[in-house]
Order: sequence, then C-alpha cells, then structure tokens
Amino acid sequence: MFNKIKHPLIILLFFIIGCFIFKDTFFSVHDVPRELLIPKGILEGKILYKEIYNFYGALPYYIVALFFKIFKLSTNAYFSINIINSLFFIFGIYFLANQFINKKYACLTTIFVMCTAIFNATIFNFIYPYSICYTFALSAYVYSILFLVKFYKKNDDKYFTISSILLGFCVASKNEFFTKTQQNGDFNYYRINYNGTAENKNYGGYVE
Repeated sequence: MFNKIKHPLIILLFFIIGCFIFKDTFFSVHDVPRELLIPKGILEGKILYKEIYNFYGALPYYIVALFFKIFKLSTNAYFSINIINSLFFIFGIYFLANQFINKKYACLTTIFVMCTAIFNATIFNFIYPYSICYTFALSAYVYSILFLVKFYKKNDDKYFTISSILLGFCVASKNEFFTKTQQNGDFNYYRINYNGTAENKNYGGYVE
C-alpha cells in the first residue's frame, strides 16, 4: 500500500517544504493588481467586461470571487487558492508523466516542474501569478491531456467526455486555448479510422 502512495507523498512533502522556504519570494512586483481587483469588483456587484476592464477569460475570476466570498478578501486567501491550483497542477503532471514513464521518473519530472514553475522568484509563478487565467487553464489542460491518454488506452467514452469538458474550462479561462479544442476532434477521428479496436464504436460523436 505504501509503495503505491510513496511517490505522491514525496511530491507533497517537497511542495510543503517549498512553500515554507520560498514563502517570502511570492510577493513579486506586478504592474497592476488586476488579479485581486477584478474578483473584488465582482463581489461589489460590478459587471465584468462592462464595468470591469478585462481581456482574459471570465471563469477563474468568478471562482476566485466565490472563494473570497467564503473566506473573505485577503492576500492569504488569494495565496491559498493558488496553492490549491498548484497542487492540482503538479499532481496532474505526475499522473500524466506516469502514463509514459515509471513512477520514479514521473516523480523526478514533477519535482523539476515544481522547481521551475511553482517555486519561481520571477513574475511567472503559480503562487502569485501574473495571470490566474493562464495558471488555471494550464492546470485544466494537463488533466485534459491525461484523460485523452486514458481514453486512448481504455476505449472508454467517459474519459473523452471529461477531457472535452476540461478543454471547455481552458477556453473559458484563456481564449488562446480555443486552438487546442481541435486536438480532441482530430485525435478522435484518428482513433476510429486508424485503430481497429475502435471499429463500430462511437467516440464523442464520430461514428464509423
């Protein structure tokens, strides 16, 4: 039992230690306090895109606003939701990597990503990101790819559906991810037409 959870526990331990070691580096100098002011404006009843200027997707700001409504508007609450998102991201990296390499190397890959993307003293980190829309979308995209791989391996429609829903979350967070939506359709078409195990099966709307 321990061997099954050993590597995720190592990742979690590294993450907790990293949060304590680098906690003072998360206060990066930003050009605008947008990521806090937009959720604050939503809580005050202002209309996004009409009364609040924004050129990113709306969904992450509403999620953060809901989080602030529950736990009150504060920098600590903002850090907390980004820490939660960071955990989702790094475990997504681990599970995705483990689809192609063994648990040991998947763990090492995750720790490397953690050091470069999470605990980064520059403006681009997950704890106090320049854009929460991008970090939220990136987390969802990792899981979208993970479920797409599972769909390929297990021939189960539910994985394709989950992957597509997560892609929708990406687009609602960062508009540029719209270009990624074609991957599921192309992958699905290839899966049906060039893999004999998918013959006469319906995957996400494509029927042979």
